[in-house]
Amino acid sequence: MSVNERWLPIAGYEGIYEVSARGGVRSLDRIGPTGRKVPGRTLRPTVNASGYPAVVLYRDGAARKLYVHRIVLSAFVGPCPEGMEALHGPSGQGDPALSNLRWGTHAENVADTIADGNHNQARKTRCIRNHLLVDPNLTTSAARTGRRGCLACNRAQGRARSRGEQIDRAEADQLYAEIMKGTPAC
Repeated sequence: MSVNERWLPIAGYEGIYEVSARGGVRSLDRIGPTGRKVPGRTLRPTVNASGYPAVVLYRDGAARKLYVHRIVLSAFVGPCPEGMEALHGPSGQGDPALSNLRWGTHAENVADTIADGNHNQARKTRCIRNHLLVDPNLTTSAARTGRRGCLACNRAQGRARSRGEQIDRAEADQLYAEIMKGTPAC
């Protein structure tokens, strides 16, 4: 951590822990339960399965796991406004630096993941029936929102539902062939 790095106290843990604008978290020097001086140190975050760094902070004998990005935003921007959540910039959720974070709505968060190519639906290349998810075989909403919806399967589903039946794979495949007719193979 740089000497010029700016550190602020963590809300609820003032005098015990601090956070930096670069996403570092450190404990401060303190007197331990035995009366001995315990030197402060930089904490090493753990990363959960989704890729978010987190630290465990202790106060009054109780441990609490907190996400570093939320700690940074709370300290440097302020508490999370009602109905908002932490949004990560292009560096992704593994970078808890203030320059990569902001408070925003859930809709903005989803739009960011689609724009950054991190949304699980935006990465799909084939539907469950192995049809390519490319124009012209994308549903209208899929093309507009960045999701990957199969137009052939969507139409087959609608036809089957109107007859009170389950979707027919052969019908979906036939619709796919019609839609893709004249489209160069990928």
